[in-house]
Amino acid sequence: MAALSVTTFEFRTPDEIVSVINSILNQFPHLEYAELAISEMMINAVEHGNLGISYKEKSALLKTDAVYTEIARRLQDPKYKNRTASIEIKEMDDETVVFICDEGDGFAWKDYLDKDLSEAKGLHGRGISLSVQYCKILTYIGNGNKVIAVFDRAED
Repeated sequence: MAALSVTTFEFRTPDEIVSVINSILNQFPHLEYAELAISEMMINAVEHGNLGISYKEKSALLKTDAVYTEIARRLQDPKYKNRTASIEIKEMDDETVVFICDEGDGFAWKDYLDKDLSEAKGLHGRGISLSVQYCKILTYIGNGNKVIAVFDRAED
């Protein structure tokens, strides 16, 4: 089955994520129902992937309302500043495949795919569980810095 359309974007920052999401929805309006899932995966790629912010670090940053300050700091840090993430959208006849890749070290993704949202008690940590709810298929590749999400293509 050949792709009807393929589009790729690169992003590094939360602001770029917003811009890319708007572009995606302009080009693929049938993905509007999946906006939250795609946004969560992109945010994870930047925060946890490229910038290496751990769950524990983010918890502490949220308590002091310093997440965006830390993101800005790390975006200037030589260790992280040249890292980019990408999203590729392939529109097929009856589904849309979204592939997101970051330059981070990955994570133990198998521990999160079946996580029950009701168990999440912290200030964050629900992104993957939320994403699973919107996807036909959600899987990570290798060390977890690549994710493939398949969405049913709603009738236009």
